[in-house]
Amino acid sequence: MSKSVLIPEAVRKFIQACVKSTWGLEILLLLRASRPRAWTALDLSARIRGNVPLVQEELAHLVRCGLVADADRTAYRYDPKDHDVDAVVARLARLNDDCPLAVVKEIIRVPNEKLQVFVDGFRIRKE
Repeated sequence: MSKSVLIPEAVRKFIQACVKSTWGLEILLLLRASRPRAWTALDLSARIRGNVPLVQEELAHLVRCGLVADADRTAYRYDPKDHDVDAVVARLARLNDDCPLAVVKEIIRVPNEKLQVFVDGFRIRKE
């Protein structure tokens, strides 16, 4: 029987705010591990075996979260605006190395807006 892994509250809140998917996690951790290298969306998509539009969407979200810097939307590098945030990302990276399933479970636990819109489209409404 496997033991339950407790995700620290700071990491949990970070995931809720800035990690939309396992793709986003993989991109974030790759950019962090390869800093100060800058990556194009095409290079990242080839590295993680994802499609370019997906990678671009995840990168845009990471930029909005203040984790990634972009040079005219052509090259992206890990550049957190705050040392405390970098420490949380470091903790997330360690957790992902040690207990990847616990991290993935936390990511998928966060409500997905696009999925909710899709599901709501099938609800029967009383008029």
